[in-house]
Amino acid sequence: MLKLIAVTSDDQIRKVAELAHNIWNQHFPAIIGQDQVDYMVERFQSDTAIRQQILAGYRYYLLRVFDFDAGYLALVERPERQSLQISKLYILQEWRGKGLARETVQSITNMAHTLELHRLYLTVNKFNHSSISAYLKLGFEKKAEIVSDIGNGFVMDDYEMERELS
Repeated sequence: MLKLIAVTSDDQIRKVAELAHNIWNQHFPAIIGQDQVDYMVERFQSDTAIRQQILAGYRYYLLRVFDFDAGYLALVERPERQSLQISKLYILQEWRGKGLARETVQSITNMAHTLELHRLYLTVNKFNHSSISAYLKLGFEKKAEIVSDIGNGFVMDDYEMERELS
């Protein structure tokens, strides 16, 4: 059902940026406020930001179900930690609760095994309770609390979560 489509073209980058705008505006205003959503989408999920991240080694994927792009993902290899970082995993509201996160994490786990990496990790906003609950169900554990200044008077107040791979 789920396919991970590597993002390589300008059209795909634009699609990811469009998905980011839609998903972030669906999910995050209640958690971090609209001003921070607008700032973070522009700074971290605009066409320009995504292109820069890809050049820096991020691997972006569209989460395609049948012929529909239901979300997106970005991964970063962190060999110094023997880890594959899930930098971004965002799913449109209408596709949440349908097992896509589970399928996606299984695909990421398979990638990590191929790369001979031994864990997955990610950061998640401390007040994003639904995502934290989903990650806990997928075998992630809270490992640290991280507060990062991202500029313009905003901070990211996150948990770092990790999943050991067998």
